[in-house]
Amino acid sequence: MTFGRKVTPIMIQTKLKNGGILATYVDCVHALKRLKLEIFGSDVEQYSLIPSYMVELKIRGHGVKLEMVNDEFVRLSVIFREGLQAYKPYSERGISVDGTFMKTSVVGVLLVACFRNGNNEIQIIGFGLVSVENEDNWTWFLKFLLSHLQPPPAFLISHRDKGLLKAMQTSAPGVPHFFLFSAFDGEV
Repeated sequence: MTFGRKVTPIMIQTKLKNGGILATYVDCVHALKRLKLEIFGSDVEQYSLIPSYMVELKIRGHGVKLEMVNDEFVRLSVIFREGLQAYKPYSERGISVDGTFMKTSVVGVLLVACFRNGNNEIQIIGFGLVSVENEDNWTWFLKFLLSHLQPPPAFLISHRDKGLLKAMQTSAPGVPHFFLFSAFDGEV
């Protein structure tokens, strides 16, 4: 049986049907949204809990950095203890960094750093949560990340984000930087 955030509208619809209640899929979608809001709170309410989450992560040995201005969230970064431990023997494999837009009511960009472990699986070292993907935020994230990586990565792979390109020059001048070409349009 599935509980919590993993419940889907189809699961609700099936459970109701088994109990003799007919409900449309759309009604179940709306019911699930209302239930999650009531149980877990809104994204804005969750952001107010970030400082306490960061304290708990730090107690457990993770690298944490939180920036707030007048009790308002600005940006954060978490470097996972397990990610650092797993990274050390594979530093010659380099690391990959990327950013992706968050599609929630509280918009932002999730910055992620990862590498390939001994099983050739992608393992996350850490992440950053920032307002926008720009040079300032990439510099902030990379400096925090690289301050935890011993030995430093043999190289870094990323897409060609303009802010990241400039941040690499100031944050990691000795680390070779390669670009990922994920797709080509047309013939080469």
